[in-house]
Amino acid sequence: RDVSPTRLGRIIAPPSGAQRAVLVLTPEAADPQVAAAWSADADTVSLPGHPLATTASLPRSVLRYVRRTAERLTLHGPDPRFASDPYLRARPPASALCTPITRQGVTLGLVYLESHVDENLFTPSRIRFLDALLGQAAIALENAQLYSELLVASEARVHAARENSSERVR
Repeated sequence: RDVSPTRLGRIIAPPSGAQRAVLVLTPEAADPQVAAAWSADADTVSLPGHPLATTASLPRSVLRYVRRTAERLTLHGPDPRFASDPYLRARPPASALCTPITRQGVTLGLVYLESHVDENLFTPSRIRFLDALLGQAAIALENAQLYSELLVASEARVHAARENSSERVR
């Protein structure tokens, strides 16, 4: 019962109005991973699955900031705090939104949305709508994580039981 990053991308991106959306998963014990990227041009979701630290196709400084502060960040044009970011220097969006996906105080992931057309895309009403969607996404991600942990624990018990029974046979 894994939560599909493709499904999350298709649910979150189109109603946001963004031209591009990226889902980054931030497991506590691991480096953030780019899980899905959606483009309005092709209406497709790709599943890069590589570490955030190695990608040049995202504003890493923005994503690091949002991960560190656990606060939503909205950009309307250039922002001096991120002026040295190579991605933003090369391809500055008219507006961008980066927001954490949190559940019970734990950041499970980040969503980055951008538009190169509309400088005021991320209005308060659109942000409230996205917050509601991301609240549901957080529940789904947490449930998927718990299910995955349950499978791992179950497999470990089965393996231990097999080992134990094979030792008795000897």
